Amino acid sequence: MENAAQQFSSETMNIWVNGEPRLISVGTSLDGLLDLLKLPKVGVAAALDAEVVHKRTWPETILAEGQRVEILTISQGG
Repeated sequence: MENAAQQFSSETMNIWVNGEPRLISVGTSLDGLLDLLKLPKVGVAAALDAEVVHKRTWPETILAEGQRVEILTISQGG
């Protein structure tokens, strides 16, 4: 499995992450995006263009130009 540093290339593309524009490397996977964002992979859910993506498929889910990613983290409290 590639890590985020290995995935970074000179070609970039624009995606949306939780409503904010973000420039990422072409070929970045959903798993790699979470690495780039330094987010834990436990207690996290992700949707791509409003479709929930199962965690086991994150490494092979390659992001494309203009896609919208929603990342939800579980928090405890009241």
